[in-house]
Amino acid sequence: MPPSLTFQEYTYRFESALAGRQGVHLTRLSNGALVARIGWRGPRLAVVAGLHGDETSGPLALLEWACSAPEPLVPPGMQVWLAPLLNNLGWDAGVREWEGLDLNRSFLPGRKEPEFMRPLHRDWRRRPPDLLLDLHEDAENPGYAYLFRYTGEGHDLPERMAEGMGIQMLDWTDFAEWQGCSELFARALGVTRCVTLEVPTAWPVQQRIECNLQAFGWSMEQFFK
Repeated sequence: MPPSLTFQEYTYRFESALAGRQGVHLTRLSNGALVARIGWRGPRLAVVAGLHGDETSGPLALLEWACSAPEPLVPPGMQVWLAPLLNNLGWDAGVREWEGLDLNRSFLPGRKEPEFMRPLHRDWRRRPPDLLLDLHEDAENPGYAYLFRYTGEGHDLPERMAEGMGIQMLDWTDFAEWQGCSELFARALGVTRCVTLEVPTAWPVQQRIECNLQAFGWSMEQFFK
């Protein structure tokens, strides 16, 4: 079911909320999606949402943050890179894919990438994030939020985040079925700290939004300490 807020309305509100704010640089991709870069020095947190058009709470959480966050938007000495809503067509139609393509399998430069995704890929290759947070929803989940924990990880970031948020972890042992997803693209660039969060669509939308905001806030407040 399409959201009550159209893609055009969403991008207008997001742009209006951040335009002119301290340290913010906004760019528009060829499909109309926005990318926000906040801050220029220090570790970079990248947050991706709206790859799947029927997963609305991630984009809505980032819009709520953009509209309500006080100055400074991010802690001193760090950068935040936001792609709050990438799937323009899927969002308006209320469907998962973009022209039949799963955008979270399109991080395969030169193969399946839509043209509007190429600047994103180039940006990450020039300056990979130090932490990637990808926000998703799970329609098959009966009612709990979780994050993926790669079992070959050499650090305890997923455990600390899951404990801090009071959510579960799902062990991830095999990358084969996930080729082309944002997390594997980042890992191929040398990014070792990646979190894919899944909230259940069975939750009320505001509860989903709050969980995504909690993950975003934890990432800014805890990871770079």
